Order: sequence, then structure tokens, then C-alpha cells
Amino acid sequence: MTDLEDEDEPIEFENGQNPPPLFENEDHGVTAWAEEDKNGNFFLRIRLPLGLGTVPLFVNDSGYDNIHDAFNRLVEHVQD
Repeated sequence: MTDLEDEDEPIEFENGQNPPPLFENEDHGVTAWAEEDKNGNFFLRIRLPLGLGTVPLFVNDSGYDNIHDAFNRLVEHVQD
């Protein structure tokens, strides 16, 4: 994806699916989807407003015990 992409275009994921965002703030034009990394842990892909593109947001496992497991369970629960 480019930094100048049209905000109305859906985010295309590697698996070809375009699920609805897991989190959104319509007032500020920010949305977030859960994606899985190469280690099998989920992270958030954040779409920024004003055509600024997307950025990954990873779980801070250094500050919270077992947060990867808990976040993975949350995403798996929502996806089921």
C-alpha cells in the first residue's frame, strides 16, 4: 500500500479476505483490523486518516504478562 492511497479503498489482506474493522473511530477516520504475524500472534493494522496509509501496532509483551495469549484469544473469539 502507498501512503497516498484513497481512504475509501478497502485494505487488501494477504489472505484475500476483507473483514470489517475490529475497531473504528468514524469521527477521526481511524480504523483497525487484526492481522496475524509470522509467529502466529495477532496485531492491529491501523488505517490513519487523511490518506496517511496504514501502520502495524503490536502488543507490548514486555510490559504485560501473557498479553499475546489474551489478545490472540480475543481475536480468535471475534473471528469465530
